[in-house]
Amino acid sequence: MNCKNMRRWYAVIVVSLVSTGIFAQTENDSIIGKWYVEDKTAIFDFYRTGNEYRARLIPLAKPDMIDTNNPVDSLKNRKIYGATLIYGLLFDPKKKRWDKGKVYNPENGKTYFCHCLLAAQGSQLLFRGYLGVSILGETQTWTRVMGCNTQ
Repeated sequence: MNCKNMRRWYAVIVVSLVSTGIFAQTENDSIIGKWYVEDKTAIFDFYRTGNEYRARLIPLAKPDMIDTNNPVDSLKNRKIYGATLIYGLLFDPKKKRWDKGKVYNPENGKTYFCHCLLAAQGSQLLFRGYLGVSILGETQTWTRVMGCNTQ
């Protein structure tokens, strides 16, 4: 193989590897951004730290809510605005969903397991919170906040 053909093959391989990596990153990170909860009383802002996906709460109905039900005494006086309440989510490429997460509910001070997946071409997030096993839970349909995503 001459030098010109080798350069051409090298370019094809590099472009293939880069485009595959970009696709995988986009699929993993497609949860990143802001999502209205089902009743639109709050927004969760998803972000990534390493391989873990987390979300901060932006309460719309109760923006000054204090975390009085938190079981940790040192957190009972914190405002929940901006607090990371969803954490531990890991993207599972086979299931095409984010699994193994936890969600803290400041209204009762309890933490639940959670997982979520995208629907409706990425404009909806099916968020499931549950106790122990997924069957003992509830799924909500969250809607992407348009124009505010940080991908």
